[in-house]
Amino acid sequence: VQNEVTVINASSHYDYLDSLKSQDIEVAIIFEDMSCVTSIKNANGYRIREIECNEDLFKNPDKYEQGYFDMNVHVNDKAYYACFIPVVIDGDVVGVAYSSILKDKVVSSTNSMLVSILTIAAVLLGVSIIVVLIFSKTVSKTFIRIGDRVNALAEGNLKKQKEQKSKLREMYVLLNQTKVMQKNLSEIVGKVKSVSNQLVGSIGDVAGLSEDTSERAK
Repeated sequence: VQNEVTVINASSHYDYLDSLKSQDIEVAIIFEDMSCVTSIKNANGYRIREIECNEDLFKNPDKYEQGYFDMNVHVNDKAYYACFIPVVIDGDVVGVAYSSILKDKVVSSTNSMLVSILTIAAVLLGVSIIVVLIFSKTVSKTFIRIGDRVNALAEGNLKKQKEQKSKLREMYVLLNQTKVMQKNLSEIVGKVKSVSNQLVGSIGDVAGLSEDTSERAK
């Protein structure tokens, strides 16, 4: 009313003051040296007229231009998280806007959020463990197949092994390399056998010539 906030005109706006109760938020306008108007009620349904406030807020508005936050304000024997912001008109502080929420509500919401986060974390951990187990099992099977191939080569078994594949690129490359190694080794052994056969034939020819030469010498 006429750019002024007074106890009289402020008290006519209780509907506005009570508008945030559905969100568990209490609001008030605090005046210096007089009763405040607030949405907070006592057990008998009467509105609280006294709220703790830093007196310096009225004297140094520039210092508290952004207001201040208090995590332990006691109103009607209950603890609140509260915010105080000066209402300044023409350089003068005509009142302090106050909003708060019960500390128990904040703690309850925080605990609920913490439980939700821990539940999600537990689910993600469980999924991660399952994925890791599946992955490790797949890798283990691939290593076993690679080991079987290498053991076969070590024992001289150069027969073509059953085609093996892996969804893991690195494991697929490793399987393919053992396949190439087996093929190359098989080709080398084949060439060695061929050369050995030629050598045996040459030795036979030399032996035959030696016997013929010996007969002629006789």
